[in-house]
Amino acid sequence: MAEFAILNRYWNSAASELYYTCFYLITALFEKHGIVAHTHSGVNSLFARHFIKEGKLDRKWGKLFSNLLDTRQDGDYGDFAVISEEEVVTFFKEVQEFRLIILKLIEE
Repeated sequence: MAEFAILNRYWNSAASELYYTCFYLITALFEKHGIVAHTHSGVNSLFARHFIKEGKLDRKWGKLFSNLLDTRQDGDYGDFAVISEEEVVTFFKEVQEFRLIILKLIEE
């Protein structure tokens, strides 16, 4: 879905879709490790605690997820928030790499 939004220049929607891509990847990773989160901010906190702070993943992935969470909230709920093409293109490239890393962790 993010690709569709990007092709049609729906930057806020694309950012939201990229966030949810990471969110669902992380919740799948949590399932493998028996970690339960009940909110979006809980997923962010537990991801940081169990995977970033423990050194299982580079800090940049924690920052990516936090930035996507903030961007999605701004785009979905902020008054007149506009997410730029540049932001979305950068996020898209990072999410592609993040996806491969998380899938590899799930498979281990």
